[in-house]
Amino acid sequence: MAVLNADIPFGGRPVGTLNGSPWQGALRRCRHDAGANLFRGDKVIHGGTGVAGGFSVTVSNTANAVANGAIVGLMLAPVVNRASAVTEHPGYSPNSGTNDVLVVVAPDLIVLTQEDNVGDPIAFIDLGVQSLHVTTTTGSLVTGIAAWELDSSTSDSQTDGPVRLYAFYDTPDNIQGDDSGAPGGGGVTADNRPKWLVTWAIEDHYLRTSADL
Repeated sequence: MAVLNADIPFGGRPVGTLNGSPWQGALRRCRHDAGANLFRGDKVIHGGTGVAGGFSVTVSNTANAVANGAIVGLMLAPVVNRASAVTEHPGYSPNSGTNDVLVVVAPDLIVLTQEDNVGDPIAFIDLGVQSLHVTTTTGSLVTGIAAWELDSSTSDSQTDGPVRLYAFYDTPDNIQGDDSGAPGGGGVTADNRPKWLVTWAIEDHYLRTSADL
């Protein structure tokens, strides 16, 4: 018997790339620019400054990341700073402007995330043609994990969101939010928060702002 998805937001997790190459090869060390805390699984945008071997990044924390700047990638983990114990546990990067973080910068990255199931649930017919907004919930200072989700209420009405639906995450316990042929059915419930695979919906991966598009 399948179990409904728990309401445990985790931001995004890298699971692969569209061209089949290992996403681990796109892992880069970047400087965390001041602006906001960065949590594991947060989307990041270009910070606009260069550092040795790379560039700075800052959190993408708006629902519409097209206006916020091109998404560079996904923050995987902070680089441990022995002078600050908080970067070791629970493992987020504080807003200091001096920490380094590991970022997956593959432009064709496939990301696992979940929907918030607010309003109408995302349907299978939304795959491949939608540009979704995301929630702007910040991550947890206790766990260090990001908390953004897909905003299901915008799945059929937006064209300027930061992510595009790629596929339904096919696992036995992942039940879609309606009864339209989804594995296991499930029906709409407050705790049914299906997981989806998404890709970035930004045309140019490394642009600093939307004004450069």
